[in-house]
Amino acid sequence: MTEEKLTELLQVREGKVRDIEELISLANRADKARLEPYPDVEPRGEERFRKVLKMNETDFWVIVATINDKIVGFISGEPTINIDTKERVEGVEHIKTLAVDPQIWGKKIGGLLVSKAIEVVQKKGRKQIELWTHETNSRAQRLYEGRSFKLTGEKKKAENTDEWIVHYSLDI
Repeated sequence: MTEEKLTELLQVREGKVRDIEELISLANRADKARLEPYPDVEPRGEERFRKVLKMNETDFWVIVATINDKIVGFISGEPTINIDTKERVEGVEHIKTLAVDPQIWGKKIGGLLVSKAIEVVQKKGRKQIELWTHETNSRAQRLYEGRSFKLTGEKKKAENTDEWIVHYSLDI
């Protein structure tokens, strides 16, 4: 399918609780595809994505992209929480997950979802968005940098994997 045709068919909406199984499946497929070049790294798995997608929490949000009512991508977020104090960081929103169907990677769906997430965060009155992405995920890093996110220099081991993750931030 051409990028132009895809854009015509693409719909964007708020994620719903009923979407959870489709979101988990999509995130798992995207994670496995991302890790194909790294056979020593285990994908996070469906249970990990189930824990991350907190659809019943009031401050958690999801934006989904659909084609013919099938979810082909999503982005999720919530207020940033200080890991040490467990309190919210005033004015900062955290992007939790961005996933796009690997069959349509490179068709600008991820960029559209990031742009929509920025709009959501601005409407919430936040002044900054932050996220962590895998150090090996150059595709995601190019996407975020193309949307003016800046690498902060922070780096840590990802939960449940041996992968390193790097920190990005955007002032809005």
